[in-house]
Amino acid sequence: MSHPFRWVPANGRRHASRHPTTGGGYPSGLAVTTLCGLDVRARTGDLPWLWPTCADCNLEARRIVGAVIRFPGPDPPAPNPGSYGSRSERHD
Repeated sequence: MSHPFRWVPANGRRHASRHPTTGGGYPSGLAVTTLCGLDVRARTGDLPWLWPTCADCNLEARRIVGAVIRFPGPDPPAPNPGSYGSRSERHD
């Protein structure tokens, strides 16, 4: 499914932007405006994709696509390591 925004690592967070792009993403150093309103320069590489997601961009991206908005709070508990691969465990 295609969305009217793309995710872009910048300023230590994974932001989202409606800035036009050709192909797979934004080249490093490209100036873009994010859904949270920041003007940032894109970063590329493996490590930037592991940065935390910008909460404001995440909220706006979910609003744009009509997804359920998850409010900040504690993360759900991690699964029991012994249950990995179990066919009886549900993943919603």
